[in-house]
Amino acid sequence: MAFTDYNDITDGGFVAGAMHTAIVGATPVTYINDDTVVLPAGFGAVISAEGKVTLPSGAGTFAGVLTLPQTLEKRTGYSLDADGFFGYPADYEAALANDDWYAVYVDDTVVAGDSVYLNHTASTSKVGTFRNDANSSNAQLISGARFEIGAVGTPTTPAIAIVNFSA
Repeated sequence: MAFTDYNDITDGGFVAGAMHTAIVGATPVTYINDDTVVLPAGFGAVISAEGKVTLPSGAGTFAGVLTLPQTLEKRTGYSLDADGFFGYPADYEAALANDDWYAVYVDDTVVAGDSVYLNHTASTSKVGTFRNDANSSNAQLISGARFEIGAVGTPTTPAIAIVNFSA
C-alpha cells in the first residue's frame, strides 16, 4: 500500500488526526512524546511534564488530539504502534490540537451533539480514544468539546468521528 492513500487510517472518508473544519484557525502545538510507545494520530494525549505528553494512564491534563504526522515514514517498530496505528515515535516531537474540528478515533457509538470524553483507563475501552460518557469513571470529560459527526466504534475496531474542540 502506498503511504499517500491513507487507506489504513481512514473511515467514512475521514482521516484520523486530520483537521476537518477550521473554526478559530488554531495552530497545532508541539510536544515531545514522553511515552514508551507510538502516539497514534486521532488519539488524545495528556501532559506528563512541561513540554511532554503521553497516552493517558488515569485522568490528567488534556493536551489535545494528536494530529496526522506529515513528515514520518510509516514503519513497524518506529511509527506504527502494536495495533498498527500510525503516529509519533517515542522521544519524537508530536503535534496536537485542541481547537477547531478534528477527526478522532472512538471506541463507542457517538452521535452529533454528544459530549466528548477521553478514555484514560483500560477496562472496556481503548486508552486514548474518545467516547460520549464517563465509562464508569474510566474516561474524563473534555470541557467545551462536542461531537459534530458521529460514528460506531468498538475497543477492538475504533471508528473515526469528528469533534469540535472549539464548541
